[in-house]
Amino acid sequence: MKWTKYLHVSESKTGNINIYNIKNDNIIQLLPALWNIIQSQWSEPENLKSIHPTLFEDLKSRDFLVPAESDEYSMVKNDIINRLSDKKIFRLIINPTMDCNLRCWYCYEEHLKNSQLSQELTNSILSLISNKISDAETEVLHLTFFGGEPLMKFHSRALPIIIKAKDMCDEKKIRFQLDFVSNGTLLTEHVINSLSNIASNINFQIAFDGGRDTHDKTKYYANGRGTYNDVLKNINSGLANDMFFNIRCNYTSENIDSFFSLVEDIKSLPNYDSEKIRFSLQRVWQAKAYKTLEEKVEHLQTWIDGGIDRSSSDIDSVPSHCYASMSNCYVVNYDGNVYKCTAREFSKENMIGRLSKTGEIEFNPKYHNILDIRFHDECKDCNLLPICTFCHQQHIEHNGNCPKQISSIDKDAQISRRIEMVHPEYL
Repeated sequence: MKWTKYLHVSESKTGNINIYNIKNDNIIQLLPALWNIIQSQWSEPENLKSIHPTLFEDLKSRDFLVPAESDEYSMVKNDIINRLSDKKIFRLIINPTMDCNLRCWYCYEEHLKNSQLSQELTNSILSLISNKISDAETEVLHLTFFGGEPLMKFHSRALPIIIKAKDMCDEKKIRFQLDFVSNGTLLTEHVINSLSNIASNINFQIAFDGGRDTHDKTKYYANGRGTYNDVLKNINSGLANDMFFNIRCNYTSENIDSFFSLVEDIKSLPNYDSEKIRFSLQRVWQAKAYKTLEEKVEHLQTWIDGGIDRSSSDIDSVPSHCYASMSNCYVVNYDGNVYKCTAREFSKENMIGRLSKTGEIEFNPKYHNILDIRFHDECKDCNLLPICTFCHQQHIEHNGNCPKQISSIDKDAQISRRIEMVHPEYL
């Protein structure tokens, strides 16, 4: 037997020793005396079988000790590939338009006036959905509307797809999930009522740029009026109709302090429900990361965790691989071009194919190249691999190499945060 290469050892606040298996989230807490016994037999762990049989069997059953000939890297790699290749969930992201009613300074997208889905492409998308949910392995259709602002011309573009997709799912007994990535300004009572009559547990990701004053300097209408109050009002109406909201806090060094007031304003909404609200702190990609900024972010996150019930956090989703890494996930643009990633421009250089009239995706060579860069030589010796949430797009931009050269100190910090999320009782 040998020790797993995905082992992490740390000391708890009580002075006991935690040994954590990064591969499967197993953890054992040992008294110092017992840890000393393990250390004394570290190079010959099979000696523990006669010294402490119960401990030996426990370590073995939880894969802390593995057969000497086992190739753990291949096992972890195959496990990741199997997860990313799972066909149970078909994820489809649709850009019904690339136009938007706002013009945020940091947006990477080129807003195209009058860009919208044609009826022909709508039919092709519905054919794609029908083809996918007819697969015996499919259990869930996860439909997301992106853009642009996906609620522009909602009733003529997005709603017909939602209605027909939901009907198809009901007929085949497929679970239907619906998400929107929106600025929230067009989430009117009319839109809310239309959606509530079709599906439940609808989730909206809505971005804020700070509290009222800082947000309104970035997100405002053509006449200069800020959007903050309107979006809060719409969120409140959505909460009353059992909708869920992920509040994306787009922070910079200039606006980070103002998010305290945003959180307080959301908590003060008449229909506020902590189980339906989550906060996600995301640095604006053009903003530089400074130590003082990250300290402020950590302080804000700690305050949020202490003041808001985050029991809705999905621990089972950690590690959460990027949707673009999943084989059964595609982005269909309003013009019929198909992509994997929504975090880059929807340009010809980034497209992986086109959607045919019959609902088939006609892939180009770039798609197959993407699938080939999931792993590289550095992965073999990295103990972070089981919980690595590698990004396809960053791998492409780094010529297939690891986009993050993480030090051992940073790896330990990431693993510690993982333990804090999954096993807080062992801290």
